[in-house]
Amino acid sequence: MPKETFPCPACGAPVEPAPNKNSMPCPFCGTALTIPVNLRWQQAVTPEPPPPAGKPAFDPFRAAENARFTGEKAEYPGGHAKARVDSQFVTDALRKAQPLAAGAVSAYALWAGLKRFLPGCLMALAVLCVLSCGIGATVIYFLQRGG
Repeated sequence: MPKETFPCPACGAPVEPAPNKNSMPCPFCGTALTIPVNLRWQQAVTPEPPPPAGKPAFDPFRAAENARFTGEKAEYPGGHAKARVDSQFVTDALRKAQPLAAGAVSAYALWAGLKRFLPGCLMALAVLCVLSCGIGATVIYFLQRGG
């Protein structure tokens, strides 16, 4: 990493150029800076280490991608016993959660229906209240006038 810096034109703070970048924000004031060409540098990229040799470890994501679900069982290429146990656990958990999910869907459907239906009911109730007050006032007026 180079020790050379350049001044920020906005705040004057010394700024170290970021690796593999042509521009960067000032770490002190946030101003967008263009790194001078003579200070741009490339950071060395280290390659990832190769996977360990020998028997590969069980990968549940790869097993799930390769699984074929047929009725009650999941069949895995290579026949991993742990994969079968994990698959059975997931299948049982989904079966137990299914009634809860169905109830949640029903509750959501009820809420969505009420959400559309309730404002109309409140408007109808308001109109009925206004009409009944108007009719009541009219009846009282005619009763006092006639009496």
